[in-house]
Amino acid sequence: MLKQIKEHVSPLVSHLNNSISPYKEKVWVVGDGRSGTNWLSSIINHDGQSRLLYEPIHPDKVAAMKRLHLFEYQRPEQENAALYALVKLVMTGTLNDSRANHANKLKLYPRLLVKDIFAHLLARWTTSSFPTVKLILIMRHPFDVAASKNQRQNWSWMTEPSLFLQQTDLVEDHLRPFEDLIRTQQSYFEKQITTWAIIHYVWFRQFKKGECQLVFYENLCCKPEIEVSRLGEYIGRPGSNVEEMIKYAVSSAKSGPALNQSGDELWPQFSTEEKQRGHEILARFGLDHIYGAKRTPLINSDLIFKN
Repeated sequence: MLKQIKEHVSPLVSHLNNSISPYKEKVWVVGDGRSGTNWLSSIINHDGQSRLLYEPIHPDKVAAMKRLHLFEYQRPEQENAALYALVKLVMTGTLNDSRANHANKLKLYPRLLVKDIFAHLLARWTTSSFPTVKLILIMRHPFDVAASKNQRQNWSWMTEPSLFLQQTDLVEDHLRPFEDLIRTQQSYFEKQITTWAIIHYVWFRQFKKGECQLVFYENLCCKPEIEVSRLGEYIGRPGSNVEEMIKYAVSSAKSGPALNQSGDELWPQFSTEEKQRGHEILARFGLDHIYGAKRTPLINSDLIFKN
């Protein structure tokens, strides 16, 4: 009974929140699945003062988005009234979907936090249309992403990179030089590395330095004070709130495989040939300067984007 009441009242509350009590802060966390988007979102919303929209741009889970591709692409300069109407529901916090709103209470929130795993190819177009949104990209080593997805193959992932080629504009703008590579991947691991490479290749072609904030998952684990301080400054949080964010990050950090490992001891579930192929795929997309044989990133996040 209470669940039914919440489902009926929740849309009204979210509309009131947007109209009579506008959000003072709008943050959009985007990252590939199994990259730490949940953890980063919980750090940002450590005090529970953000209305959280959980993966609203998810064609397999959110009815309003079912006509989109799993990674929908839109040219930044192109108008699309139907898509704008959908994304507006997200960026105003008024999307009526029980899964996306499952964490929210029936109250007015001062902040809006959106967390997505299939929105990389829409991000440039969306921020052009909604410039007040603070965009954050979280990245994790693609081999760790592939390993985690490999353990959860029944979840909703992009499992066939060739599906990207169904989007003509995406091919013409970005993927034409990689068509053969995309079509010839064989193993599950290779397909996940190719997917990771595509979405980040397009991202770094579209965004310049200062247009979004990049967070490395590994740095969030190893250097939470530095990474969260940068994040808080970008969002515009006061110092006291950033201190609480850091405390939460430190206390909630998950123990996992040692980040200083390298070589054959890493990712034993994949063959040496598969891992070599993974490095070749990253090199083909020009992303091998970001991640290599170690878990930790090879480059400072500020150096990845062009000025």
